[in-house]
Amino acid sequence: MPCIKLSDVANLYKTRLEQLGATVTNRIHTTRLKDRLLSVLPDLRAHSQGRDTLLLFEKDIGPALKKAYDHDSDAMHLVRAAQVVRREMFQTRFTFDGAFHADCQKDSVTPALLALVNMILDGANIKHQTKLANTSTTTVLLQYRSYWCSTV
Repeated sequence: MPCIKLSDVANLYKTRLEQLGATVTNRIHTTRLKDRLLSVLPDLRAHSQGRDTLLLFEKDIGPALKKAYDHDSDAMHLVRAAQVVRREMFQTRFTFDGAFHADCQKDSVTPALLALVNMILDGANIKHQTKLANTSTTTVLLQYRSYWCSTV
């Protein structure tokens, strides 16, 4: 997505004027430069972002908004997944009685955490899920670290 800061355009404009032999003693007035660019290029749009002004063409606005939306949507999915897993992790308590039973690793990890780690390692394909032995160590460590960090 071609997007450029107005300040960068002003610097390029100043450099080009100097290359053409003009003497530039003052700073380029960026508001006037922006207004001139917008009047000459009807498809150009200016968007304020904090202290910067961004310039982009109308045809690039739609893809830029879609990209931002997709990024935000992905982030919200990750936040939701983390909330579900963490809630289940902190609601489930595993007590160690001094002996390791046959299913102690499986019993100490929540199903949501195990499913998430399996999906990270193998994707969402059910047919190719890793065996419990491959993911149980990772999930037990994640569970332990979460408990340990929440009490510190």
